[in-house]
Amino acid sequence: MGAIDVCHLGKSVEGKLVSYSAIPFTPAVSVLMCVFNERAAYLEQAILSILNQTFADFEFVILDDGSDRNETIETLEQFAARDHRVRLFREPRRGLTKSLNIGLSRCRGELVCRHDSDDWSEPERLARQTEFLKANPEIAIVGSYVRYRQENGNVLWVVELPSTPHEVKRWLPITSPFAHGAVCFRRNAMAAVGGYREELPCSQDYDCFWRLCDRFSGTNIPAVLYNYRYTGVSISARRWYDQARVGLAARKLADARRKGEPEDIQSALQEADAHFQHIDRNYPALLREMDHIILAGYYRKGLLTGLRGLRSHPFTIRGWLKLARGVLFWAFPPIRKRLFSSGRV
Repeated sequence: MGAIDVCHLGKSVEGKLVSYSAIPFTPAVSVLMCVFNERAAYLEQAILSILNQTFADFEFVILDDGSDRNETIETLEQFAARDHRVRLFREPRRGLTKSLNIGLSRCRGELVCRHDSDDWSEPERLARQTEFLKANPEIAIVGSYVRYRQENGNVLWVVELPSTPHEVKRWLPITSPFAHGAVCFRRNAMAAVGGYREELPCSQDYDCFWRLCDRFSGTNIPAVLYNYRYTGVSISARRWYDQARVGLAARKLADARRKGEPEDIQSALQEADAHFQHIDRNYPALLREMDHIILAGYYRKGLLTGLRGLRSHPFTIRGWLKLARGVLFWAFPPIRKRLFSSGRV
């Protein structure tokens, strides 16, 4: 039986505006994307990269997390109206972690592929990841290599993430071995570990995927299937602190699992708070913001951001080294990847 191309627009039983398309069969894959006030051009590129996949048996679950930007809302409604594979749900603003769990509850496929609203996938991504998981039933989550790009789409470099379960487990205590938007996981496995922890305001993927790999197994396909876009959006001191805090809490929770002890999320967050209690949040946030802005292609703005940080901490070697790296990055494109030794920021 073929898909029925019927679009509905109305009120859900909870009174929330919902726009979705009805598909009378259960798709093999659900692609999940959460959106908040994304620019129309980037959003359109992200959506088209999924709708133009070589793999056909999927639904595209898009959760609008309370956008109030007209171009975002209009772009989403247009795609939902013209393509029956798009199921669009509009929700009040809740933030990414809660929105991801709501989105997961709407997914019907056995496999769920994540996607971010300003990135894009290669045409064969869904086919490669579904084939891999079908051939490897012991694997619960699979990502891929990622091509980093500046905001205008210019290529920076390719990040080769660990491509065996053993390498993934070696990376986990240090940093996330996955790019969040590039992963595909088994929906039942995600349910078994409890989904994303809503107590964590950010870096929810690091904690979640670590739990998946502890209970099951995970890896990356050694091929570029995803394009990650750096944008010039500023990183606040609050965001830097939350990322650092949640990362440390995730390590403490993983240590408790390893020891067979109960996982106390609030206690882990409190210990992380105590660890960062005497650290100046603004300075490291400015240095990281400088890196992101430069990688996005805004060199002068990025260097000025670094200089702002050095005015408050003029005698720190780290700040001067990062500023020098920014100048070299701007002036000598051939050595850019070598200036970021791991390829990641």
